[in-house]
Amino acid sequence: MHAHRVFGDFLQHYGAVCARVQDKDVLEKIGRLFWYTVEFGLIRQNGKVKVYGSGVISSHGECET
Repeated sequence: MHAHRVFGDFLQHYGAVCARVQDKDVLEKIGRLFWYTVEFGLIRQNGKVKVYGSGVISSHGECET
């Protein structure tokens, strides 16, 4: 996932946005958005919930239902 060009571009853009933010509260909110989507997110595909986030996908034991 991290080697995919589109995702890599997203991460680069996200980092650039975060580097420009000066409000601690805003930075906290966009950090949480990243945490609950990119790191530990889930998606629904064809009626099934699937692991999306890179933090969860690396732990096979947490991915079993």
